Amino acid sequence: MSALEQLWNGISPCMEPGVGDCVVWWDAWAVVAGASAVGIAIGALIVAWVGVGVTTASAFAVWKLGIAANAASSEATRIAAAEATRSGDESTRRAFREETEELLALIQVHGEVALALGIAKHVVHIIEGGGLGKQLFLDEERFRQAVFDDVSRLEFPMVASAMDRMHFLDRKVSGSLLRAVAVAKLAQETYRFHPVKGATPNYADVYESLSSLLPPVCLDLGVVMVACELAVKRMGISVSMFQSEGSSDLEQ
Repeated sequence: MSALEQLWNGISPCMEPGVGDCVVWWDAWAVVAGASAVGIAIGALIVAWVGVGVTTASAFAVWKLGIAANAASSEATRIAAAEATRSGDESTRRAFREETEELLALIQVHGEVALALGIAKHVVHIIEGGGLGKQLFLDEERFRQAVFDDVSRLEFPMVASAMDRMHFLDRKVSGSLLRAVAVAKLAQETYRFHPVKGATPNYADVYESLSSLLPPVCLDLGVVMVACELAVKRMGISVSMFQSEGSSDLEQ
């Protein structure tokens, strides 16, 4: 009898041991028990290996994710550092360009400002004249015309050509320059404008207007002149062709 037949004969007739003619064939049941134990052991071994495989795979996946995360972090850091360097370099270049524009604009108007400042100071000195200037201005046509001629020379074509770069200048400097130009123009209109054609102007009013308008022009142009002298030094030009009063202190 084969082992399979022995197994079946031991199981089939005696599903309920001790009933009827049943005689339990314990050898067959031992085979069943042994086979079951082996199956259970193999199953447990398979489960164990599957668990090990899953754990190993999980650990490998975590390791790969860690490498990927580190690589991404390093790349992000590199990009951020490069961007910061590029931004810093661009900021430096932009600041250099803006400073250069400021210096060039000041040097461009330097001579014109120096000339206008000299004229304005000269006119103020003449019309004040220790009290004598007003009387001469009112009585002497030749004296009065000389004043008008000087005031008419307060023109600023170089300032006009540099107007698109005024925003590069210090606000006080650019504000002083533009105000000086505007007030000088207003001073010229005090003797050019006559409300009634052919009427004799009121030269006393003209005198008072020039006396009040020209001193502030001198002050504003003085502020710009100092900035122009500093621009010459900052550009590395050793000698300035134009010097305002007190500007020699800049060379110390």
